[in-house]
Amino acid sequence: DTLSKVKTLVLDKTGTLTYGNFRLESVGKLQDISDDELWTMIGVTEKFSEHPLGRALFALAQQRVESIPDPTNLEVRKGQGVVVTLGAHMYGIGDEQIIEGCALEDAEDARKALLAAQARSVGTTVLLIRDHKAVATLSLADAPRPEAAQSLAAIRAQGVSDIIMFTGDDARVAQRIASQLGIIDYRAGMKPEDKLRELEALPRGPVAMVGDGVNDAPALARADIGIAMGKGGTAIASEAADIIILNDNLSRIAELVALGKRTVSVIHWDIGIWAVSNIVGFALVLTGIAGPAFAAFYNFITDFFPLINSTRLFKTAKKYRA
Repeated sequence: DTLSKVKTLVLDKTGTLTYGNFRLESVGKLQDISDDELWTMIGVTEKFSEHPLGRALFALAQQRVESIPDPTNLEVRKGQGVVVTLGAHMYGIGDEQIIEGCALEDAEDARKALLAAQARSVGTTVLLIRDHKAVATLSLADAPRPEAAQSLAAIRAQGVSDIIMFTGDDARVAQRIASQLGIIDYRAGMKPEDKLRELEALPRGPVAMVGDGVNDAPALARADIGIAMGKGGTAIASEAADIIILNDNLSRIAELVALGKRTVSVIHWDIGIWAVSNIVGFALVLTGIAGPAFAAFYNFITDFFPLINSTRLFKTAKKYRA
């Protein structure tokens, strides 16, 4: 019933509208270190990351160094990034917020280097730090899912008038993805609490939220309908959601809305069929037109009418799987 009334759909960007399969664009070293040392630091920091960008960085590190030790301590800092310790050293990877969060000694130089790398990149740029000093900037790019634009058009065709994109990336990256997908309303640079706050500030009415990451979990739980991308998403996002899309296919969202509308329609028709058939049956019996045998037969036959009407749901599912 709630799905049939949804007018606002909020979607996370990374891993939902995009694959989350980042490719490396550039690395800007800020200290005199070897490539092996650089990628070992990256691998250690992102070894147990659940974020798509972190998983991509760890995969790249595995390709470049033979052995990556386990960090002794790991801390995921909301809206900043991830910080780990290994022996006497502290490493971290995150956005601009991690500069203040980790109290970098070269904060101003680190901020300038990060902004310069962001200006050159078409994707997401993060900062690698070691012991309160910036080590390198890392730029990675992601691409929208090929079915995303078509799926959003199908969702709009189901009467979902407001489609909003939430992302923790900067406004430049958000604008690029939004323009490719025809999304007018987007919010960039968001922390998990920002997503929750913005979701609650949306106009009243059923709101659906689609996400896949740890940062999306609070908003997924708060939305009227939470939808998680289950294949590539995190366990906590799936636990917080009401619905899980197992194959991460965005076209299933339009199917969900269509099934919600059709289910409500079928229920209303079933109630109407039941009411009309019973009124007619009572009239036939009370007027003496129908005897006991015909009344029993009539009652048996009319039980199938709502079932026949309900088969319309199968036609809706086949339409969206075709």
